[in-house]
Amino acid sequence: MGDRVWMSLTCLKKDRKLFENMGFTQVEGSGDTWIELVDESANYAHYDELRKVKAPFVAHHYEGCEYGGVTYACDGKSIKEWAMDHEGFEIVYMSSVDLKTGILRKDVIREYRKFLNTRKRARKLLGLQEDK
Repeated sequence: MGDRVWMSLTCLKKDRKLFENMGFTQVEGSGDTWIELVDESANYAHYDELRKVKAPFVAHHYEGCEYGGVTYACDGKSIKEWAMDHEGFEIVYMSSVDLKTGILRKDVIREYRKFLNTRKRARKLLGLQEDK
């Protein structure tokens, strides 16, 4: 049975089969080098399968019954993820704030920078425009 969510993923056209084998089928858009695929019922957001992929991609999914929305970035070497809300905005949980100072913890800032750097590399490898 599982917990299924709608999920979007952008990968290189040459890597399309890797993701189609997981269940991504619908083509939402494409460019010279990339293609955007959708899985309308991704079981547990393909969490374990995506960690085995050694190809660049960016992806996101909305909330499931057992977990929140997540945005992913993989540069072909490492995969990073960050929480997002139901509108697609990246979020920081209050548990990431030092309650004494009211300042975001340094380890959280470090992890977010790692996510952003991985996403920047992935988008470049995919031939996507730079994030603003």
